[in-house]
Amino acid sequence: MDHKRIKISSINDYLFDSIFIKIFGYLNGGQCRICRQVCKKWNEIFMNDINLKKHWECLFLKRMITLEDINFIMNSELKFTNLVTRGEILNCFPVFVMKDFWIYLGKTVKILSFLGFAENEFLNLLKWLPSLEKLKFVSVKKVIHPPNGLFLMNLKEIYFQNYADFQNVRLLMGICPKLEILDYSTPYINEVKSILINFKSFPRYWKTLTWIDYQDDFKKFTAKFLEMKELNVEYLIYHADSDFKSLSNIMRVHPKIKSAMIQFKNLNNEKIEEVLMDSAVNHKIEKIECTGTMQNLSLIAKFLNVQEINFTLACQSCPIDHENIPRPSIKKLILRINRLTCEECFKSLNGTFTSVEKLTFFPLETTDYNLPQLLHNWKNLRDLRITASFNVYLHFYQPMPRLKILFLKSQTNMDNLVNLFTVVPNLEILIYCIFSASTYTLLSGYLCFLPNIRTLDIYVSSLCILDDEDVENMIISISNHLKKLKVLSIPVSTRILMNSDGFARFLFESLPKLEHIKFAESNSYSKFRNYYRS
Repeated sequence: MDHKRIKISSINDYLFDSIFIKIFGYLNGGQCRICRQVCKKWNEIFMNDINLKKHWECLFLKRMITLEDINFIMNSELKFTNLVTRGEILNCFPVFVMKDFWIYLGKTVKILSFLGFAENEFLNLLKWLPSLEKLKFVSVKKVIHPPNGLFLMNLKEIYFQNYADFQNVRLLMGICPKLEILDYSTPYINEVKSILINFKSFPRYWKTLTWIDYQDDFKKFTAKFLEMKELNVEYLIYHADSDFKSLSNIMRVHPKIKSAMIQFKNLNNEKIEEVLMDSAVNHKIEKIECTGTMQNLSLIAKFLNVQEINFTLACQSCPIDHENIPRPSIKKLILRINRLTCEECFKSLNGTFTSVEKLTFFPLETTDYNLPQLLHNWKNLRDLRITASFNVYLHFYQPMPRLKILFLKSQTNMDNLVNLFTVVPNLEILIYCIFSASTYTLLSGYLCFLPNIRTLDIYVSSLCILDDEDVENMIISISNHLKKLKVLSIPVSTRILMNSDGFARFLFESLPKLEHIKFAESNSYSKFRNYYRS
C-alpha cells in the first residue's frame, strides 16, 4: 500500500495565527484560557475531519510542534511506522517533553527521515526508537556527530543525501551492530577519496559506489576490488576518462550492480562503441553526463537502457550518418546547446528523443531558438524547463495536452507566452521567473488560459518594484481563474506584504482547494516572507 501523506497541524499554522498573537497580548489569564479552549476545540474538529486513522505516515514538515499536536497523537490510537520530521522541533520544548513523545512513537516507528538540521540533542532521542530499522538524513546542513552512549540495536540501513554529512563510518559500526546498508547520493568530487577509504574498510555495507577511473588511488585499488566477494553495491557512479576496461571488468565481476551513471571526461567515439558492444555494461547504463559533439550525442543515445542524458554541445561536428531512430528508453534530457546550423542534425535530434518526458533546456546562444520546431514530435513531454538570459522563441503551433509542468526563466516575449498558455490546457504546475514589472502586469491577464493549475510559483530575478494595483489585480485574477490551485507563491509590493493577512484570507475563501500561500517582497534580495496554510 502506498504511503498517504498527512500534515499534523495546529492552530499555529493557520491564517489567524498572527491575529491570535495580537489578541493574547491584551487578554488577562482567564480570557486567554477561554480563547485557547476555543482554538483547541477547533483543532479537534479539524483533526477528526481528515480522518487520520486511515493514514500511517506522520509528517512534521513545519519547524514547530505544539503541545496540542503531541497530546492529540499520544491520546489517539494512531500507529505510525514512518516518521518524517525536522530537527528544529526539538527547540519547541525541553528534552524531557520530547522524550515522552518519542517513547510513544518508538513503539511502532521503523523508518525515520530527518529534514534540515539534525541537532545532536535531537539525535540522542533516537535511543527511544527501539524498532527503528531505517534512518535517512535529507538536506542536513552540517556534519552529523552521534552523541556518546547512543546505540541503535535494530538499525539496518542509513541513507545520507550528501556523503559529507557523515564521514566517520567506523563510529557507525560501533553504534549500529546490525547495520547492513550504507547509501548516499552523488558526492562532491573532493569527497571521493574519503569514500574509497571507507569502502576499503567496510566493503559489504555500501549500496552506492563512486569510481573515478583516471585517479591513481582507484587504479591501484582496481585489482583488489575485482577480487572482493559478497558486495552489496547496486548503483555505480563512474567517472570515465577514455578507458572503459575497468568499467567492463567491474560489471562482469560484480553482477549485483543493477545500474550505473557514467560521467565522461573526454569523449572518444571508438571507446564508446566498444562499450556499446559490451553487453555486460550496455544494458546497465541508466544515466550519462558529458560534453561533446552531435556525433557523440548520437552514439550515447544508443545505449539500450539509458533513461537520462545530461549533454552540453561543445561544437556541432555532424555525425557521418544522420540517424533518425527513436530511442524509447530515454525519458529525461538536459540539453545545453547552441543554435543548430545543420538541418539534418536538427531532424536527427527531433526524431531521436520522441519518448522524452522531461526536458531541461539551456540555449547557449543569444539568438532566437526555434524550440517549438524541436519539440514537434515529442508527444510524451510532461515537464518542460527553460533557462536562458535572453529571449527564447516559444510560439507553438500544436497543442501539448500532456504537459503538466512548465518552468520558465527567460526574457520571453509575452505574445509567445500567451500562445504557449493556449496550447497547454492541462498544465498543473507553473514556475515562472519574471524580469520586469510589466511582465507581472501582463501575466495576470493570461491566467484565464490555465484553469487546471495546482501550483503557481512566480519569483523575480532582480530588483523589481511592483505597483500595489498590479498586485491586487494579480490576486483577483488568481481568485477568479485558478479554482483548482493548492500552492501559491508570488511576489508582492511592500505595502501588501505588510497587510497580507486580509489578502490571504480572501484567497482562502475564494479558492476552496488552496492549502499554502507564500507572499514575498518583490525585491529578490529581501528576506521578508509571509507564509499561510489553510
